[in-house]
Amino acid sequence: MTKYALKKMTMASVLALGCLSTPLAAQAANNADCEIVLMETISDSAGHGEAQIASYRPAEDFLISVYEKGGEPIRAIKDEPIQAVMCKRADVIPTKKDFQIVATGIPFFLSQSFEMQDTDLVTVFFKDGSFQQAYKGPGLSAEAQTLLDERLAEYETMMAAQIK
Repeated sequence: MTKYALKKMTMASVLALGCLSTPLAAQAANNADCEIVLMETISDSAGHGEAQIASYRPAEDFLISVYEKGGEPIRAIKDEPIQAVMCKRADVIPTKKDFQIVATGIPFFLSQSFEMQDTDLVTVFFKDGSFQQAYKGPGLSAEAQTLLDERLAEYETMMAAQIK
């Protein structure tokens, strides 16, 4: 085999692998700035008590487990249950693809910045048999609120289709 043929075969393999990974890559791009939250219990070494601290971890493995077909989403890390998924995005309205995250039952938080007080924060969660949302921030426009309400209605339809 010539050097040229080997190089051409290698490039074809790289392109084929790139095409196969495109759906996961597209989902990852939308969730590139995400973290999972664990509540860890830290014991006092002298035995005088315990404290709970929030621990923020990269969400990559969790998100891969959510979007993989046929797999079970990761729900805990080292026996600590995942308490929330937090993603920074310019647009805080969840997407249709975010349904898979919310369907795990883990609360899903979206914000432009979790460090600043004057940004939007949308929390989507499943409670009492339906998807619900909470908003904090300077105020959603009527159009954004309508879109958020419509998205939750879509989630309800998607959940009903999964149950059937």
